[in-house]
Amino acid sequence: MFGINSLFIVEQALIIMALLFIFARQEADFEYSTVLLVTCGTIAGNAILALLLFEHLGIFVAIPVFFFTCWLLVKFCWVSWPKGLLITFLYFLIFIGIEVGKSYYQFGHLAWNFDSGSKTNAVQSTYEKNMNEGMDAVKELNQGAMRMMEAARGRATNLHAAVSTNNAVTMTNAAAVTATPQAAPLAGLPAAPPTLSAALTTPAPPPLAVPGVAPAATDWTMAKSQLRIRGWMSGSKNGRTAMVNDQMVSVGGEVFVDYNGLRYSWRLAALNGYQPQWEPLRATVIPARP
Repeated sequence: MFGINSLFIVEQALIIMALLFIFARQEADFEYSTVLLVTCGTIAGNAILALLLFEHLGIFVAIPVFFFTCWLLVKFCWVSWPKGLLITFLYFLIFIGIEVGKSYYQFGHLAWNFDSGSKTNAVQSTYEKNMNEGMDAVKELNQGAMRMMEAARGRATNLHAAVSTNNAVTMTNAAAVTATPQAAPLAGLPAAPPTLSAALTTPAPPPLAVPGVAPAATDWTMAKSQLRIRGWMSGSKNGRTAMVNDQMVSVGGEVFVDYNGLRYSWRLAALNGYQPQWEPLRATVIPARP
Protein backbone atom coordinates (compact mmCIF):
# COMPACT_ATOMS: atom_id res chain seq x y z
CA MET A 1 0.00 0.00 0.00
CA PHE A 2 2.81 2.41 0.91
CA GLY A 3 4.54 1.81 -2.42
CA ILE A 4 1.35 2.52 -4.36
CA ASN A 5 0.68 5.74 -2.42
CA SER A 6 4.30 6.87 -2.82
CA LEU A 7 4.09 6.25 -6.59
CA PHE A 8 0.87 8.28 -6.73
CA ILE A 9 2.47 11.23 -4.89
CA VAL A 10 5.57 11.13 -7.11
CA GLU A 11 3.34 11.02 -10.20
CA GLN A 12 1.36 14.10 -9.09
CA ALA A 13 4.58 15.97 -8.16
CA LEU A 14 6.05 15.30 -11.61
CA ILE A 15 2.88 16.61 -13.27
CA ILE A 16 2.98 19.86 -11.25
CA MET A 17 6.73 20.28 -11.82
CA ALA A 18 6.28 19.83 -15.58
CA LEU A 19 3.49 22.43 -15.67
CA LEU A 20 5.61 24.90 -13.64
CA PHE A 21 8.52 24.40 -16.03
CA ILE A 22 6.35 24.91 -19.11
CA PHE A 23 4.35 27.95 -18.00
CA ALA A 24 6.43 29.68 -15.28
CA ARG A 25 10.05 28.61 -15.61
CA GLN A 26 11.30 32.23 -15.38
CA GLU A 27 9.72 32.97 -11.99
CA ALA A 28 8.70 29.71 -10.30
CA ASP A 29 10.65 27.61 -7.83
CA PHE A 30 10.18 24.15 -9.35
CA GLU A 31 12.82 22.27 -7.37
CA TYR A 32 11.68 18.69 -6.82
CA SER A 33 11.82 18.90 -3.01
CA THR A 34 9.64 22.03 -2.94
CA VAL A 35 7.15 20.62 -5.46
CA LEU A 36 7.00 17.31 -3.55
CA LEU A 37 6.13 19.11 -0.30
CA VAL A 38 3.50 21.21 -2.10
CA THR A 39 2.04 18.02 -3.62
CA CYS A 40 1.81 16.31 -0.22
CA GLY A 41 0.13 19.42 1.21
CA THR A 42 -2.25 19.54 -1.76
CA ILE A 43 -3.31 15.89 -1.44
CA ALA A 44 -3.68 16.03 2.36
CA GLY A 45 -5.46 19.41 2.38
CA ASN A 46 -7.82 18.47 -0.44
CA ALA A 47 -8.70 15.18 1.29
CA ILE A 48 -9.46 17.01 4.54
CA LEU A 49 -11.53 19.67 2.76
CA ALA A 50 -13.48 16.98 0.92
CA LEU A 51 -14.22 15.08 4.14
CA LEU A 52 -15.31 18.23 6.00
CA LEU A 53 -17.27 20.04 3.28
CA PHE A 54 -18.71 17.35 0.99
CA GLU A 55 -21.74 16.86 3.22
CA HIS A 56 -22.57 20.57 2.95
CA LEU A 57 -21.41 21.47 -0.57
CA GLY A 58 -21.70 18.19 -2.45
CA ILE A 59 -20.01 18.33 -5.84
CA PHE A 60 -19.26 22.04 -5.33
CA VAL A 61 -16.57 21.07 -2.82
CA ALA A 62 -14.29 21.15 -5.88
CA ILE A 63 -14.29 24.98 -5.69
CA PRO A 64 -12.45 25.33 -2.31
CA VAL A 65 -10.23 22.39 -3.28
CA PHE A 66 -9.29 24.19 -6.53
CA PHE A 67 -8.46 27.51 -4.86
CA PHE A 68 -6.57 25.81 -2.01
CA THR A 69 -4.30 24.10 -4.53
CA CYS A 70 -3.78 27.38 -6.40
CA TRP A 71 -2.92 29.17 -3.13
CA LEU A 72 -0.24 26.57 -2.32
CA LEU A 73 1.37 27.10 -5.75
CA VAL A 74 1.35 30.89 -5.36
CA LYS A 75 2.63 30.78 -1.76
CA PHE A 76 5.42 28.22 -2.00
CA CYS A 77 6.33 28.03 -5.73
CA TRP A 78 6.45 31.81 -6.33
CA VAL A 79 4.06 31.98 -9.27
CA SER A 80 1.57 34.76 -9.96
CA TRP A 81 -2.14 34.25 -9.43
CA PRO A 82 -3.02 34.12 -13.17
CA LYS A 83 -0.38 31.47 -13.84
CA GLY A 84 -1.31 29.67 -10.63
CA LEU A 85 -4.95 29.44 -11.77
CA LEU A 86 -3.88 28.19 -15.21
CA ILE A 87 -1.50 25.56 -13.80
CA THR A 88 -4.10 24.42 -11.23
CA PHE A 89 -6.77 24.06 -13.94
CA LEU A 90 -4.46 22.02 -16.18
CA TYR A 91 -3.31 19.91 -13.24
CA PHE A 92 -6.88 18.95 -12.32
CA LEU A 93 -7.72 18.36 -15.98
CA ILE A 94 -4.77 15.97 -16.36
CA PHE A 95 -5.58 14.31 -13.02
CA ILE A 96 -9.21 13.70 -14.03
CA GLY A 97 -8.12 12.36 -17.43
CA ILE A 98 -5.69 9.92 -15.84
CA GLU A 99 -8.26 8.67 -13.33
CA VAL A 100 -10.94 8.28 -16.03
CA GLY A 101 -8.47 6.35 -18.19
CA LYS A 102 -7.58 4.06 -15.28
CA SER A 103 -11.25 3.42 -14.49
CA TYR A 104 -12.06 2.78 -18.14
CA TYR A 105 -9.21 0.29 -18.40
CA GLN A 106 -10.19 -1.52 -15.19
CA PHE A 107 -13.88 -1.84 -16.06
CA GLY A 108 -13.11 -2.76 -19.66
CA HIS A 109 -10.73 -5.46 -18.47
CA LEU A 110 -13.36 -6.83 -16.14
CA ALA A 111 -16.01 -6.83 -18.88
CA TRP A 112 -13.65 -8.73 -21.20
CA ASN A 113 -12.62 -11.44 -18.74
CA PHE A 114 -15.80 -12.11 -16.79
CA ASP A 115 -19.26 -13.20 -17.95
CA SER A 116 -22.39 -11.24 -17.24
CA GLY A 117 -23.16 -13.23 -14.07
CA SER A 118 -19.84 -12.39 -12.41
CA LYS A 119 -19.56 -8.78 -13.59
CA THR A 120 -21.58 -7.38 -10.70
CA ASN A 121 -19.51 -9.15 -8.04
CA ALA A 122 -16.23 -8.20 -9.70
CA VAL A 123 -17.20 -4.55 -10.05
CA GLN A 124 -18.46 -4.42 -6.49
CA SER A 125 -15.27 -5.99 -5.13
CA THR A 126 -13.17 -3.57 -7.18
CA TYR A 127 -15.21 -0.64 -5.88
CA GLU A 128 -14.82 -1.79 -2.28
CA LYS A 129 -11.10 -2.34 -2.80
CA ASN A 130 -10.67 1.17 -4.25
CA MET A 131 -12.68 2.69 -1.41
CA ASN A 132 -10.56 0.90 1.19
CA GLU A 133 -7.35 1.96 -0.55
CA GLY A 134 -8.61 5.54 -0.71
CA MET A 135 -9.41 5.63 3.00
CA ASP A 136 -6.03 4.08 3.83
CA ALA A 137 -4.33 6.71 1.66
CA VAL A 138 -6.17 9.54 3.46
CA LYS A 139 -5.17 8.10 6.84
CA GLU A 140 -1.51 7.80 5.80
CA LEU A 141 -1.50 11.35 4.42
CA ASN A 142 -3.00 12.71 7.65
CA GLN A 143 -0.40 10.82 9.69
CA GLY A 144 2.36 12.15 7.43
CA ALA A 145 1.09 15.71 7.86
CA MET A 146 1.06 15.28 11.64
CA ARG A 147 4.63 13.94 11.56
CA MET A 148 5.77 16.90 9.45
CA MET A 149 4.13 19.33 11.91
CA GLU A 150 5.80 17.61 14.87
CA ALA A 151 9.19 17.72 13.11
CA ALA A 152 8.78 21.42 12.33
CA ARG A 153 7.78 22.13 15.94
CA GLY A 154 10.85 20.20 17.16
CA ARG A 155 13.17 22.16 14.84
CA ALA A 156 11.67 25.44 16.05
CA THR A 157 12.17 24.39 19.69
CA ASN A 158 15.80 23.38 19.04
CA LEU A 159 16.45 26.68 17.22
CA HIS A 160 14.97 28.68 20.08
CA ALA A 161 17.06 26.73 22.62
CA ALA A 162 20.23 27.27 20.54
CA VAL A 163 19.57 31.02 20.27
CA SER A 164 18.89 31.27 24.02
CA THR A 165 22.08 29.33 24.81
CA ASN A 166 24.12 31.53 22.43
CA ASN A 167 22.75 34.70 24.03
CA ALA A 168 23.49 33.35 27.53
CA VAL A 169 27.08 32.46 26.54
CA THR A 170 27.59 35.90 24.98
CA MET A 171 26.32 37.66 28.10
CA THR A 172 28.50 35.44 30.33
CA ASN A 173 31.61 36.19 28.25
CA ALA A 174 30.86 39.91 28.30
CA ALA A 175 30.44 39.84 32.10
CA ALA A 176 33.70 37.88 32.48
CA VAL A 177 35.61 40.39 30.33
CA THR A 178 34.13 43.33 32.27
CA ALA A 179 34.97 41.75 35.64
CA THR A 180 38.62 40.88 34.72
CA PRO A 181 40.85 42.60 37.33
CA GLN A 182 43.75 44.80 36.26
CA ALA A 183 47.19 43.25 36.70
CA ALA A 184 49.09 44.58 39.72
CA PRO A 185 52.50 46.15 39.03
CA LEU A 186 55.50 43.95 39.74
CA ALA A 187 57.43 44.68 42.90
CA GLY A 188 60.73 46.47 42.41
CA LEU A 189 59.93 47.94 39.02
CA PRO A 190 59.48 51.68 38.44
CA ALA A 191 56.00 52.94 37.78
CA ALA A 192 55.03 53.39 34.18
CA PRO A 193 54.84 56.91 32.76
CA PRO A 194 51.44 58.58 33.25
CA THR A 195 50.60 58.51 29.56
CA LEU A 196 51.37 54.77 29.23
CA SER A 197 49.50 53.93 32.45
CA ALA A 198 46.46 55.88 31.31
CA ALA A 199 46.56 54.11 27.93
CA LEU A 200 46.69 50.71 29.59
CA THR A 201 43.89 51.39 32.08
CA THR A 202 41.49 53.22 29.76
CA PRO A 203 38.87 50.73 28.46
CA ALA A 204 38.41 50.40 24.70
CA PRO A 205 35.25 51.99 23.32
CA PRO A 206 32.38 49.55 22.70
CA PRO A 207 32.01 48.36 19.08
CA LEU A 208 29.24 49.69 16.87
CA ALA A 209 28.65 52.71 19.14
CA VAL A 210 26.07 55.23 18.01
CA PRO A 211 27.04 58.94 18.27
CA GLY A 212 24.84 60.70 20.81
CA VAL A 213 23.26 57.47 22.08
CA ALA A 214 24.26 55.50 25.17
CA PRO A 215 25.71 52.02 24.36
CA ALA A 216 23.00 50.37 26.47
CA ALA A 217 20.37 51.70 24.07
CA THR A 218 21.72 49.63 21.16
CA ASP A 219 19.76 46.49 22.02
CA TRP A 220 21.03 44.13 19.32
CA THR A 221 19.27 41.07 20.77
CA MET A 222 15.79 42.61 20.69
CA ALA A 223 16.42 44.17 17.29
CA LYS A 224 17.61 40.85 15.86
CA SER A 225 14.40 39.17 17.05
CA GLN A 226 12.50 41.46 14.63
CA LEU A 227 14.11 39.75 11.61
CA ARG A 228 11.41 37.65 9.92
CA ILE A 229 12.19 35.31 7.01
CA ARG A 230 9.13 35.33 4.71
CA GLY A 231 10.34 32.89 2.06
CA TRP A 232 13.20 31.57 -0.08
CA MET A 233 14.07 31.80 -3.76
CA SER A 234 16.73 29.74 -5.50
CA GLY A 235 18.69 30.38 -8.67
CA SER A 236 20.34 33.75 -7.91
CA LYS A 237 24.01 34.52 -8.58
CA ASN A 238 25.00 33.98 -4.93
CA GLY A 239 22.85 30.90 -4.40
CA ARG A 240 19.60 30.88 -2.41
CA THR A 241 17.95 34.25 -1.75
CA ALA A 242 15.85 35.01 1.35
CA MET A 243 13.01 37.49 1.75
CA VAL A 244 13.62 39.13 5.15
CA ASN A 245 11.11 41.77 6.29
CA ASP A 246 10.16 42.47 2.64
CA GLN A 247 13.89 42.82 1.74
CA MET A 248 15.53 40.39 -0.72
CA VAL A 249 19.01 39.40 0.49
CA SER A 250 21.56 36.73 -0.47
CA VAL A 251 24.92 35.79 1.07
CA GLY A 252 26.97 38.99 1.46
CA GLY A 253 23.95 41.29 1.33
CA GLU A 254 22.69 43.62 4.06
CA VAL A 255 19.33 44.06 5.81
CA PHE A 256 18.21 46.56 8.43
CA VAL A 257 15.60 46.79 11.19
CA ASP A 258 14.25 49.96 12.81
CA TYR A 259 13.87 49.45 16.56
CA ASN A 260 13.52 51.92 19.43
CA GLY A 261 14.62 54.92 17.38
CA LEU A 262 17.72 53.21 15.92
CA ARG A 263 18.39 51.48 12.60
CA TYR A 264 20.32 48.20 13.05
CA SER A 265 22.11 46.66 10.06
CA TRP A 266 23.32 43.07 9.55
CA ARG A 267 25.20 41.25 6.82
CA LEU A 268 24.14 37.73 5.76
CA ALA A 269 27.47 36.01 6.37
CA ALA A 270 26.51 32.43 5.43
CA LEU A 271 23.63 30.00 4.99
CA ASN A 272 23.69 26.58 6.65
CA GLY A 273 20.80 24.94 4.87
CA TYR A 274 17.92 27.26 5.78
CA GLN A 275 19.63 28.67 8.90
CA PRO A 276 21.13 32.15 8.26
CA GLN A 277 24.19 33.48 10.07
CA TRP A 278 23.91 37.24 10.70
CA GLU A 279 26.92 39.52 11.25
CA PRO A 280 26.09 42.85 12.98
CA LEU A 281 27.42 45.89 11.09
CA ARG A 282 26.22 49.18 12.53
CA ALA A 283 23.49 50.99 14.47
CA THR A 284 22.59 54.52 13.47
CA VAL A 285 20.03 57.05 14.60
CA ILE A 286 17.00 57.16 12.32
CA PRO A 287 17.00 60.61 10.68
CA ALA A 288 13.99 62.75 11.41
CA ARG A 289 11.52 63.13 8.59
CA PRO A 290 11.26 66.66 7.18
